[in-house]
Amino acid sequence: MYTGQTLDIDDIAMLTSNEALTATKEFFREAARLTRIELTLDNHSSTKVQFAAVLAVARAARLRDKRALRRAVLLAPHLAGFIDRCNGTITNPMAVRDSLHELMESALNEDLRALEVSMEPAVRKGPKRDMLRQRQALW
Repeated sequence: MYTGQTLDIDDIAMLTSNEALTATKEFFREAARLTRIELTLDNHSSTKVQFAAVLAVARAARLRDKRALRRAVLLAPHLAGFIDRCNGTITNPMAVRDSLHELMESALNEDLRALEVSMEPAVRKGPKRDMLRQRQALW
């Protein structure tokens, strides 16, 4: 049974299929959440993790999901000052928007740099480079 930190495989055999599936899913969701938080709090967070967190903040605020908003802010702590956790709203949408744009631009630049140093043949890099530059222009 899933106890919050471990999943005892022996106990899963005693559960129904749906209970076992639910316990396993919850275990992996919690592991993913803890990993994301650890990456963020240790300042090893990638631009794309931060970008996803900003999107999660916007989504949670739109749905007024206070629990999801609190979790998302843990992954994007730089947004904490722009969030009203009591009401589940964004107090400074311009700052959140600016953060989103900055992170998207950084992610695209990272992808372009990674593409340039990759060992792919130039023939394959061209279309990928064009696609990334088109995204940059549209963003």
